[in-house]
Amino acid sequence: QRIATIRSLYFDAKSTSATGWTGRGKGQVIVSQPSDDALGFEESGLFTPGRGEPFVFHNVYRWTRNADTSPLIQLEHLRFGVNHPVLLFDLAPETPTLWRSVAPHVCDKDYYSLRLDIEPDHLRLTWIIKGPAKAESLVYRYES
Repeated sequence: QRIATIRSLYFDAKSTSATGWTGRGKGQVIVSQPSDDALGFEESGLFTPGRGEPFVFHNVYRWTRNADTSPLIQLEHLRFGVNHPVLLFDLAPETPTLWRSVAPHVCDKDYYSLRLDIEPDHLRLTWIIKGPAKAESLVYRYES
């Protein structure tokens, strides 16, 4: 329910690796409801790296609730379109306000994990990326 109310995002990216993925982003979110159990989540905005010029970013996700089985929420990236989703995570609740990825998402040699904190006035998603050439964290703040 809270995801459906999101309209804006802010994030901080920090890297201790050679990727240099450090900076801040902000933008807007357009939420759609393609089915009763799913929400589309289209993000766009501007990322300002610690060094270099700002650039535009764009991501499209799908959040799907599966009340019949555990884990209860699935997050997919729709970079290849709605008919070719990339499964990122199954999220399960640890508490009513804290959800975590059940298993890491593996991309090549990198491992991604996700934490969702449901705060009174926003949602916070914390991405952790680890791999031979990556050591990064991205902390998103989503607001209505």
